[in-house]
Amino acid sequence: MNRNKRTKSNNINDKLVIIRLGKGLTQKEVADLALIERTYYCKIENGQCKAAVQTYKDIAIALGYARWKDLIPDNI
Repeated sequence: MNRNKRTKSNNINDKLVIIRLGKGLTQKEVADLALIERTYYCKIENGQCKAAVQTYKDIAIALGYARWKDLIPDNI
């Protein structure tokens, strides 16, 4: 079961990268749009930390991603 959570977490991180690159945005640009520090966004994108639900929503809005709930890990 722990493995499934890890897999979903990796999928979310991968999804953030894919969406960001697809939009042609840098980590700094996404962070600025989401009103968070670039280093914090980088840690979220790389799976080094988890954020509050509102932060995931802000990131999704910054990325123009309507299905923001898909970006929230199960264990938050």
